Amino acid sequence: MKRQKSHSISVYNLTPGTQIVGYWHQQTFTIIKPLGVGTVGAVYLVKRQDQALLALKISDNSLSITSEINVLKKLSKVRGNRLGPCLYDRDDWRINSINCYSFYTMSYIKGRSFNEAVRNASVNVLFTLISQLLDQVEHLHKAGFVLGDVKVENVMVSDDLKNISFVDVGGITMMGRSIKEYTEFYDRGYWQMGTRYAEVSYDLFSIAMLALHGIYQKPFKRQEKPSAQLSKKMNQNPALKPYRTCMEKALHGRYTSAKKMKEDLNLITAPSRKRTRSNTHVPSIAHTSIGELIILAVGSVVLFIVATFY
Repeated sequence: MKRQKSHSISVYNLTPGTQIVGYWHQQTFTIIKPLGVGTVGAVYLVKRQDQALLALKISDNSLSITSEINVLKKLSKVRGNRLGPCLYDRDDWRINSINCYSFYTMSYIKGRSFNEAVRNASVNVLFTLISQLLDQVEHLHKAGFVLGDVKVENVMVSDDLKNISFVDVGGITMMGRSIKEYTEFYDRGYWQMGTRYAEVSYDLFSIAMLALHGIYQKPFKRQEKPSAQLSKKMNQNPALKPYRTCMEKALHGRYTSAKKMKEDLNLITAPSRKRTRSNTHVPSIAHTSIGELIILAVGSVVLFIVATFY
């Protein structure tokens, strides 16, 4: 196993195989791969010495780590919460007397980032996942917090598309405060469509931008007229047509709750899911083989002859 040298350490580019040993609890965690990078640290997939897979957030800012741990503890008390990860351990990684990095470990959902999960999926599947995210965000809002730093790297989707989770709580902010951690593409302040005030509408704007990122699979730069630009982006993709009104309301701050946005989305996605199930169980003529058609035709003739002569 590799151990990082005692100088020039950067928590943002730890390599696979690097071992992080907790100073206080003496647990060893081996880096497998990076999961995401935030303003004050990075998140990695790690393997604990008992082979358990966990997510590990590490930073050179111990105050920020302490703040995030406090958020995780509060999230654990939110009724119905499945959005935030479960906190397992907090420790320090001491390289020498000068270099010390704070970290904590949390539960890890085996799956893919939001962008990877929807890359080859239908628009209906994308918005079904958005609906799941809104359900969790509603619980968070009722507890007095907003997600803040929403981005595709922070949203993990299980392989069966049934579970969705937030892997970095660094941007979670108490209602009424200023948003400190954000990513430009998802930030309404960047798009000149609102403030960075922690409120329901800030999250819903970011979630609408998450959907757009999923559709186009990459962010795009702000132009001279941001609001008109986003409307144009929604009009460019015909598959977005049923969702435009809902998206426009989210982008322009016209929703008062995540629950209401979810209800509007479900009115659109539910009929589509019903049609998909119907198509699955009742094959159409277009999907019936020639052999099956011949058998049906012969059977019909035989029944006709039997009915006629007997």
